[in-house]
Amino acid sequence: MRDYVRKRLGESALIPVVWIGDRADDLFAANLPVGRFVLKANHGAGMNLFLDLPQDLATRRDEIRSKARGWLGTRFGYNWGEWQ
Repeated sequence: MRDYVRKRLGESALIPVVWIGDRADDLFAANLPVGRFVLKANHGAGMNLFLDLPQDLATRRDEIRSKARGWLGTRFGYNWGEWQ
């Protein structure tokens, strides 16, 4: 989708992505910038956390890990025939 938006609207229309992964534990080891960010799953709705980095990686570690594992363990939309 990012390539589609980039081609149609240009790079300036894209929100920067600072991390992509499929394991919450990899997030804690990543070299991330300081600031406010959204951690979200790309396969569902309402699967997001607003984080202040780097402090939230320490103070909210259990919450981040638990929510991310829950998100990644779901097949959002699958029960409604949205297999993709």
